[in-house]
Amino acid sequence: MGFQVSNVNTFSSELLHSFTNIQAFDYLHENRIVHYDFLEQNMGMNLVVEFIHSHTLKDVRDRAIIKYALIDFGHSMSYPLDTVIEDVRETRFFGFSMRGLPQPEGPYNPFQAEMLSVGDVLQREVRVRRSLRHSDFIFL
Repeated sequence: MGFQVSNVNTFSSELLHSFTNIQAFDYLHENRIVHYDFLEQNMGMNLVVEFIHSHTLKDVRDRAIIKYALIDFGHSMSYPLDTVIEDVRETRFFGFSMRGLPQPEGPYNPFQAEMLSVGDVLQREVRVRRSLRHSDFIFL
């Protein structure tokens, strides 16, 4: 027995989904960690709700009932906490071409490259809506 969700892809839920992913990378980068392998298959959502309430769900991306996960840290790298992010340069493989991103000439900043990758993934995950209604927005 399943359940139906009426508001899975409202503008506000898509915005919240994007914001949550950006917060995750903000946290990683504040702690000087680069994931190096962020793709759609490395993010997950776990719906946590009692079955008895499943028929009343309005939005499965609501942070009150969903837990977001960033997985597969096998290629990640941590830098010392005193590292100045803007000064980091790497030559290690990042997979620019498989992400459809331009390959830099020479060393690149992995923190900037990762945020470019996050933006690329989110633009595929979150689609722009042509007609927005007032009810599509949440106000924080």
